[in-house]
Amino acid sequence: MVLPKSEKDRIAGMIMQGIEHHKILERVRETSGRNRTSILEKKDIENIIAAYGLSVNQSRHSDNSTSVRLIAQDMKDAGELLYFKDQGELDPQNTEIPSEEFVLAFMKEGQQLMFSEQLKNTEKLQLTTLMTITDLHQGFPVAFLISSTVNTEIVKVFLDKTKDRMGVVQAQVFMSDDDPLF
Repeated sequence: MVLPKSEKDRIAGMIMQGIEHHKILERVRETSGRNRTSILEKKDIENIIAAYGLSVNQSRHSDNSTSVRLIAQDMKDAGELLYFKDQGELDPQNTEIPSEEFVLAFMKEGQQLMFSEQLKNTEKLQLTTLMTITDLHQGFPVAFLISSTVNTEIVKVFLDKTKDRMGVVQAQVFMSDDDPLF
């Protein structure tokens, strides 16, 4: 029996949120009733990780800074990188972002597909998530911004790079937290 796409999307969302696999199995089994999802196994989660191009262990080097640069290069090679500026560097195309800021913005293939269809950090980095609502009325993250601070200039670059990738998006509803920045 094949898992429905809607269930795969929901499980992929949980994986991307960093929920441990045994917790995903518990949640899905508790809420699925009597269908294919009720017998979800670890192998199903591994298959979803592979199918969506997700990664559960992103550490590439013992030095965090080097690891992040390697991951950013991999994302660039895979066409997933929206924007990267390392701390201590100045971006000549976006001089409004100070050199001491760290910025990493990316969009995975599965997120790009969902966006098209649906028009824990220890170093004190902030995560901004751009989400859309699926046909099942569930939030699905379509792009991430990880930065040392969140301000108008950084969010503008993030949204501009997302627009470069996806084209102009006409949102029916825009919702954010209560931060006036957004």
